[in-house]
This record gives sequence, structure tokens and C-alpha cells, in this order.
Amino acid sequence: MTVVSRDEDLYQLLDMCSFYEHVKKKAVTVDGFRSEYGIEPNQWPVVKAIAGCDGDNVIGLHGVGELTALRYVRNELSKSNAAYLRICGSYEQLLANNLPLVRLPFAGLGNLDFTFRPESKFMTDSFVDICEKYDFRSFLKELPVWKETFDME
Repeated sequence: MTVVSRDEDLYQLLDMCSFYEHVKKKAVTVDGFRSEYGIEPNQWPVVKAIAGCDGDNVIGLHGVGELTALRYVRNELSKSNAAYLRICGSYEQLLANNLPLVRLPFAGLGNLDFTFRPESKFMTDSFVDICEKYDFRSFLKELPVWKETFDME
């Protein structure tokens, strides 16, 4: 199954599906993610917990961005590095505060069912119906691209 979104929080689901960033017109697979980021998809929430996530209004450690958080998770920061020391000093609190906000499924949502139920084939008619219902005009303009990308019938 392929999830279409531009929300990087969904990278943590790459063990269960692939990801298509429609704005960048780029497919992301678990192997591509590992190659690009050097971590496993299940480590992505830790990166977001440390660095924060502007789109979700999650405040990370001041002055520590995604690249530094990635280097920390990959154990690439020197133990004398100032960012390493700041992360270590706040690590437990950052995880306690931020992981419930960035890890999927979100904590506190009850017993919602997040089971993926992929269809055997993505049908063009269904796609067009959904796009028309929700006024996704830009998707319809690129229908040939969607059809090719997802091998739609």
C-alpha cells in the first residue's frame, strides 16, 4: 500500500507501506528511507521528539534541528559536542513530553483501529469520485501521473 501525503511524520509507517510525496513527486520506500537517513523508520519519532515538529506544533530542544537529532540517533555526535550534551541533559524529558505527540498511532486516542486494509487495485473511477467529492482539483489535473504512479485501472 502507498500513502500519499507530504507529512514526514508518516515516515515511521514505512515498515508497513510505502510513501508518496505528491508535492515533490517522490516515492519513499523503507530502503530509500534507510539509505537517506541512516536510521530505521521506528526511530523517526525520536528524531522528531528531539528536533520538534513545526507542522504539529511540537517544541523540540532549542537550537537542535533534524540533522543534529539524526546524528544523535545514529550515535555520530562526539560525547563532548555541545549539542550532544544538551540532548543528553534533556533526553528523558523530551521523550516523555514529545513522543506521545509524534509517535503513531497517537497516544490517548483510545482504541482506534489503525489496521491497514489495502485494496487489491486502486481504481481510477473511485479516485476521481473522491477527488470530485472533496474538491481536489489539483489531483485531477495530474490524473495521468497518478494513474501511472499507482498502476490504476
